[in-house]
Amino acid sequence: MTENNTQSTFEFCSPCTGRIRLVAHVEHDELQRLFDALEANVVGLPYFLLELDMVDIESTAPEARRLTAERLGRWQRHALAVVTGSFAGRMIAKLVLTANERVNHGRTKSAFFDDLEPARAWLEQCGEDLKTQHS
Repeated sequence: MTENNTQSTFEFCSPCTGRIRLVAHVEHDELQRLFDALEANVVGLPYFLLELDMVDIESTAPEARRLTAERLGRWQRHALAVVTGSFAGRMIAKLVLTANERVNHGRTKSAFFDDLEPARAWLEQCGEDLKTQHS
């Protein structure tokens, strides 16, 4: 599924991976739509993997950062790979990861990456680990 009404997009890759690509300035309502799409696809799954592509992000509204922490806190078992391409993106991503870690108290894995390829390889390994833990 791809969100077409904004520049930012969501895609679900079966069986358990969500991909969110954020572009330009991200507002609360835009992020709400993306997280709603993610939640619709992962509800009922024992775990999921999330790739958050922030390479083309410029900024986020404070409400959007709070929403990210709140929504990620709903799901206990997930791995989050944040891909950033700039200092500004890394700073925003650091806020996201810090909020994710505080809300989830170590129940999730998260990491920064400069490129999609290593992020996807890391998520694949996390998926294997989570699958083993769930079995």
